Amino acid sequence: MRAISSADMQAFLEDTVNLRREKAEAYREQVRFLRERLAFYVAEHPNFVLLKMLHFGSLAKATAISTLREMDVAVYMREGEARTRDLSTLLPSIRDLLIRVYPQMDTSQFVIDPPAVTITYRDSGLNVDVVPVIPNGKPDDRGILPLSYPNWIETSIPLHLDFIRRRAAKYSRFREVVRLTKWWRQELDVPLSSFAIELIWAHLCDGGFVPDDLQEAMLGFFAYVERSRLGDRIVFADNYPASEAVVSTSPVQIVDPVTPNNNVVAYVTSADRDAIVRAAEAALDNVAAGSSAYSKSNGVICYQRVFGDSFAA
Repeated sequence: MRAISSADMQAFLEDTVNLRREKAEAYREQVRFLRERLAFYVAEHPNFVLLKMLHFGSLAKATAISTLREMDVAVYMREGEARTRDLSTLLPSIRDLLIRVYPQMDTSQFVIDPPAVTITYRDSGLNVDVVPVIPNGKPDDRGILPLSYPNWIETSIPLHLDFIRRRAAKYSRFREVVRLTKWWRQELDVPLSSFAIELIWAHLCDGGFVPDDLQEAMLGFFAYVERSRLGDRIVFADNYPASEAVVSTSPVQIVDPVTPNNNVVAYVTSADRDAIVRAAEAALDNVAAGSSAYSKSNGVICYQRVFGDSFAA
């Protein structure tokens, strides 16, 4: 019998890690209201420079964890109004336009924080990062955005959301194990982005690693990172031939499933990679030890080294 069971992990996931349904819905409602305000304003002002707004990020993908305090939305600008890619010009314009769309809010709630304008909702404490997108005329709402400013990257929000939906349909635990991994990343300050975690899990899912047991799944993730040392070049062929994916000298290479010239972990240095691998090695040891510990209390101690003091069983 395991000291810490998969049921204990499920309880931790539901009680601590998962974003509460009512809070998620409240956050989505705030974004919906903002989108509706924008749509109403655009309808009344046909020459308005903002075309529409799309929600992206972890809440839109349903991979957000309970500590979420920020949401991401993209505002699509009329191409003629965005000939310049200079954020020092674009972001003040976007701030002024959002203030006009949202007159009931105080202007101090709109702050320029490149590459976005951040809207702070005082009642909920939620921050919404509004990022400009310049449409490029391609289907699936493709356009360029400055998430790695000064470099602008082509993206498609609908295709990114569909990518996650496909994996979640294939592996029913996909979003749950992503959330658990994000919690580990947050608790131990592991230098790995949420997007990178999603893509590593997608890679494992595509490779047939689909255990239903949460412990086995987490052990598999940590073992993969330890074994591969993140040396595998991860490419997805959902939206382009794998042969088009960028090849770089970066120590870690995980290519954007929508944009073949974007290595989403280009920020990871060799030292970062070593830190990620060490954290995964320690997590692997502690999850294994916690599962086979001779008492529940000892198992909890092992798991707290992975998921923080909030883990209880």
